[in-house]
Amino acid sequence: MKNWFYKSIILLFAFILTSCGTSSNSELQFITHISVGGSEETVMTMEVFNPGPATFKDYEIFDGQMQVSDAEGILQICREAPELVGVLKPGESHFAVGWRGILPSGTYHVTWGAPNYGGVVTTFTIIERDGRRDLDNNAIDTQPLGVFLPVENCEDFRGHTLKEDRSQDPPPVILSINGQEQVSALGTYCWSQPGAEVGVCADAIGIPTQQEPLQVASPALASFTFAIPQPPSFLQLDVSDTADAEELDFDARGLRWWRYFPDSLGQNLPMDNPSEFHLAIEPGVYILRLFAQWEELGDVTYGFLVDVQE
Repeated sequence: MKNWFYKSIILLFAFILTSCGTSSNSELQFITHISVGGSEETVMTMEVFNPGPATFKDYEIFDGQMQVSDAEGILQICREAPELVGVLKPGESHFAVGWRGILPSGTYHVTWGAPNYGGVVTTFTIIERDGRRDLDNNAIDTQPLGVFLPVENCEDFRGHTLKEDRSQDPPPVILSINGQEQVSALGTYCWSQPGAEVGVCADAIGIPTQQEPLQVASPALASFTFAIPQPPSFLQLDVSDTADAEELDFDARGLRWWRYFPDSLGQNLPMDNPSEFHLAIEPGVYILRLFAQWEELGDVTYGFLVDVQE
């Protein structure tokens, strides 16, 4: 993946905050990841890290929250992470919750933590630079919180964002199987619209898919159809069972988001439009990650979700 114009990803680390008022022996470290990509989208991902020595057990109560306030301290966004999936062994991390959208220029405070484990508060500023919104790398500050106070009505604060400008996005792809179709979800890309002097990059936090899977039979003849007249110069498909994947707690664009699965050799597809291939997999729900590249336009990662029936 070529990050031609990728902006900046900021990794903000806080000190280890120990448990307070709980019988758990676990210690947790809270980490906030913030980036503003070429599409001007703000991506916030909340990570919890177990530095040890005890294992965080799957029955322990977490009740984490991500809270985003404006410069005046007025709550704008709140997302909950009620529990961690499975155990969290020493040295392991879990990306528990996050948010993605378009934020107006200004200063914001992100509070991330859990009642019995403390947390962190990070202040950052989005500025106008060369006519575009960007992250001010010189105005970031992270401080530990010994006591974290959750918001009771968290679900009422989903975030009020500016209308997204999707005009520079790569066009979607259509997956067709046995007469049924699904429109792609757009992931990471670096793209230049035909005739444009500059391109735009956006780094997705995971693999997006539609909410509902396309129900299909297998084996079957499938195809990807591109809105771009010229066929891609490179095309590769990776398939992952959702049973082995971690779904992220995002709802950006009304999509489902999945943590990136390890890169594999994948399946190189015919560089045609449409590009046909044989889908032969066992029953289950699968994530299809399609990577497409055009020499003069850029490269794109698309996501699909299919339910293979018996």
